[in-house]
Amino acid sequence: MSSLALVTSSTEFWISVIAYALSIVGEWMLLEKVGEKGWKSLLPFYRTYLLYRIFWDRKVYFLYLALTVLLLILAIYTLMAVILAMAVLVMGYSIQEGQLLFSIVLLLGLSIATLVVQWKLYRKISGSFGEGKLFTLGLLLFPGIFMLILGLDSRFAYQDPSEDSKEVPEIPQKEN
Repeated sequence: MSSLALVTSSTEFWISVIAYALSIVGEWMLLEKVGEKGWKSLLPFYRTYLLYRIFWDRKVYFLYLALTVLLLILAIYTLMAVILAMAVLVMGYSIQEGQLLFSIVLLLGLSIATLVVQWKLYRKISGSFGEGKLFTLGLLLFPGIFMLILGLDSRFAYQDPSEDSKEVPEIPQKEN
Protein backbone atom coordinates (compact mmCIF):
# COMPACT_ATOMS: atom_id res chain seq x y z
CA MET A 1 0.00 0.00 0.00
CA SER A 2 1.43 3.36 -0.99
CA SER A 3 1.95 6.08 1.58
CA LEU A 4 -0.49 8.38 -0.28
CA ALA A 5 -3.25 5.76 -0.07
CA LEU A 6 -2.49 5.23 3.62
CA VAL A 7 -2.67 8.98 4.33
CA THR A 8 -5.89 9.33 2.32
CA SER A 9 -7.61 6.43 4.07
CA SER A 10 -6.36 7.71 7.43
CA THR A 11 -7.69 11.20 6.65
CA GLU A 12 -11.07 9.81 5.60
CA PHE A 13 -11.17 7.75 8.79
CA TRP A 14 -10.51 10.77 11.01
CA ILE A 15 -13.02 12.92 9.13
CA SER A 16 -15.63 10.19 9.71
CA VAL A 17 -14.74 9.97 13.41
CA ILE A 18 -14.97 13.75 13.82
CA ALA A 19 -18.33 13.87 11.96
CA TYR A 20 -19.71 11.08 14.15
CA ALA A 21 -18.46 12.80 17.32
CA LEU A 22 -20.07 16.09 16.22
CA SER A 23 -23.30 14.21 15.60
CA ILE A 24 -23.27 12.68 19.08
CA VAL A 25 -22.41 15.98 20.81
CA GLY A 26 -25.04 17.83 18.77
CA GLU A 27 -27.74 15.30 19.56
CA TRP A 28 -26.67 15.29 23.24
CA MET A 29 -27.20 19.05 23.43
CA LEU A 30 -30.42 18.85 21.41
CA LEU A 31 -31.86 16.14 23.67
CA GLU A 32 -31.03 18.18 26.75
CA LYS A 33 -32.69 21.22 25.20
CA VAL A 34 -35.94 19.28 24.70
CA GLY A 35 -35.90 17.86 28.23
CA GLU A 36 -34.29 14.43 27.74
CA LYS A 37 -31.08 13.14 29.27
CA GLY A 38 -28.15 13.90 26.97
CA TRP A 39 -26.36 10.59 27.55
CA LYS A 40 -29.13 8.86 25.59
CA SER A 41 -27.47 10.17 22.43
CA LEU A 42 -24.68 7.65 23.00
CA LEU A 43 -27.03 4.76 22.16
CA PRO A 44 -27.20 4.62 18.32
CA PHE A 45 -30.66 3.14 17.65
CA TYR A 46 -32.22 4.63 20.77
CA ARG A 47 -31.18 8.19 19.95
CA THR A 48 -32.82 7.91 16.54
CA TYR A 49 -35.92 6.47 18.20
CA LEU A 50 -35.97 9.42 20.61
CA LEU A 51 -35.80 11.93 17.76
CA TYR A 52 -38.78 10.29 16.08
CA ARG A 53 -40.70 10.00 19.37
CA ILE A 54 -40.11 13.61 20.38
CA PHE A 55 -40.53 15.34 17.05
CA TRP A 56 -42.88 13.08 15.10
CA ASP A 57 -44.25 9.66 16.08
CA ARG A 58 -42.56 6.55 17.37
CA LYS A 59 -44.47 4.41 14.85
CA VAL A 60 -42.75 6.28 12.04
CA TYR A 61 -39.40 5.27 13.56
CA PHE A 62 -40.29 1.62 13.06
CA LEU A 63 -41.26 2.38 9.45
CA TYR A 64 -37.90 4.14 9.00
CA LEU A 65 -36.10 1.20 10.62
CA ALA A 66 -37.90 -1.30 8.36
CA LEU A 67 -37.04 0.76 5.27
CA THR A 68 -33.40 0.93 6.36
CA VAL A 69 -33.18 -2.84 6.98
CA LEU A 70 -34.84 -3.58 3.63
CA LEU A 71 -32.46 -1.16 1.96
CA LEU A 72 -29.46 -2.90 3.52
CA ILE A 73 -30.66 -6.37 2.53
CA LEU A 74 -31.42 -5.26 -1.01
CA ALA A 75 -28.07 -3.48 -1.31
CA ILE A 76 -26.23 -6.66 -0.30
CA TYR A 77 -28.35 -8.70 -2.72
CA THR A 78 -27.71 -6.24 -5.56
CA LEU A 79 -23.98 -6.19 -4.85
CA MET A 80 -23.87 -9.98 -4.92
CA ALA A 81 -25.90 -10.00 -8.17
CA VAL A 82 -23.50 -7.51 -9.78
CA ILE A 83 -20.47 -9.56 -8.72
CA LEU A 84 -22.12 -12.72 -10.04
CA ALA A 85 -23.05 -10.97 -13.30
CA MET A 86 -19.46 -9.82 -13.76
CA ALA A 87 -18.19 -13.33 -13.12
CA VAL A 88 -20.69 -14.77 -15.60
CA LEU A 89 -19.66 -12.21 -18.24
CA VAL A 90 -16.01 -13.10 -17.78
CA MET A 91 -16.86 -16.76 -18.39
CA GLY A 92 -18.78 -15.83 -21.53
CA TYR A 93 -22.31 -16.66 -20.39
CA SER A 94 -25.32 -14.39 -20.74
CA ILE A 95 -27.10 -12.92 -17.70
CA GLN A 96 -30.67 -12.06 -16.91
CA GLU A 97 -30.51 -8.29 -16.95
CA GLY A 98 -34.14 -7.87 -15.92
CA GLN A 99 -33.61 -9.25 -12.44
CA LEU A 100 -30.57 -7.05 -11.85
CA LEU A 101 -32.37 -4.00 -13.23
CA PHE A 102 -35.40 -4.70 -11.02
CA SER A 103 -33.25 -4.89 -7.89
CA ILE A 104 -31.47 -1.65 -8.81
CA VAL A 105 -34.79 0.15 -9.40
CA LEU A 106 -36.15 -1.23 -6.11
CA LEU A 107 -32.95 -0.13 -4.36
CA LEU A 108 -33.39 3.36 -5.76
CA GLY A 109 -37.06 3.45 -4.69
CA LEU A 110 -36.26 2.37 -1.13
CA SER A 111 -33.46 4.94 -0.96
CA ILE A 112 -35.85 7.69 -2.02
CA ALA A 113 -38.51 6.53 0.49
CA THR A 114 -35.95 6.51 3.31
CA LEU A 115 -34.74 9.95 2.28
CA VAL A 116 -38.31 11.32 2.26
CA VAL A 117 -39.00 9.98 5.77
CA GLN A 118 -35.73 11.45 7.02
CA TRP A 119 -36.50 14.80 5.33
CA LYS A 120 -39.88 14.93 7.07
CA LEU A 121 -38.26 14.20 10.46
CA TYR A 122 -35.68 16.93 9.94
CA ARG A 123 -38.45 19.27 8.78
CA LYS A 124 -40.31 18.64 12.03
CA ILE A 125 -37.12 19.18 14.05
CA SER A 126 -36.29 22.46 12.33
CA GLY A 127 -39.93 23.58 12.58
CA SER A 128 -39.89 22.91 16.32
CA PHE A 129 -37.09 25.43 16.60
CA GLY A 130 -38.73 27.99 14.32
CA GLU A 131 -36.58 27.27 11.27
CA GLY A 132 -37.55 26.63 7.67
CA LYS A 133 -36.72 24.41 4.72
CA LEU A 134 -33.21 25.74 4.21
CA PHE A 135 -32.24 24.72 7.75
CA THR A 136 -33.91 21.35 7.09
CA LEU A 137 -31.65 20.90 4.07
CA GLY A 138 -28.67 21.67 6.30
CA LEU A 139 -29.85 19.02 8.78
CA LEU A 140 -30.19 16.50 5.97
CA LEU A 141 -26.79 17.18 4.43
CA PHE A 142 -24.74 17.95 7.56
CA PRO A 143 -26.71 16.59 10.54
CA GLY A 144 -23.81 16.72 13.01
CA ILE A 145 -23.09 20.40 12.43
CA PHE A 146 -26.72 21.52 12.33
CA MET A 147 -27.70 19.47 15.41
CA LEU A 148 -24.77 21.12 17.16
CA ILE A 149 -26.06 24.55 16.10
CA LEU A 150 -29.55 23.73 17.42
CA GLY A 151 -28.16 22.35 20.66
CA LEU A 152 -25.64 25.07 21.47
CA ASP A 153 -27.16 28.27 20.12
CA SER A 154 -29.38 29.93 22.70
CA ARG A 155 -31.33 31.73 19.95
CA PHE A 156 -33.02 28.43 19.11
CA ALA A 157 -35.76 27.72 21.63
CA TYR A 158 -37.69 24.47 21.47
CA GLN A 159 -41.40 24.91 20.81
CA ASP A 160 -43.17 21.65 21.62
CA PRO A 161 -45.71 21.06 18.84
CA SER A 162 -47.83 18.91 21.14
CA GLU A 163 -48.23 21.83 23.54
CA ASP A 164 -50.27 23.67 20.91
CA SER A 165 -52.54 20.68 20.34
CA LYS A 166 -53.12 20.22 24.09
CA GLU A 167 -54.89 23.54 24.37
CA VAL A 168 -58.60 22.89 24.15
CA PRO A 169 -60.42 25.80 22.59
CA GLU A 170 -63.45 27.05 24.41
CA ILE A 171 -66.70 26.25 22.67
CA PRO A 172 -69.10 29.14 22.78
CA GLN A 173 -72.38 28.14 24.32
CA LYS A 174 -75.66 29.21 22.84
CA GLU A 175 -77.85 31.36 24.96
CA ASN A 176 -81.45 30.26 25.14
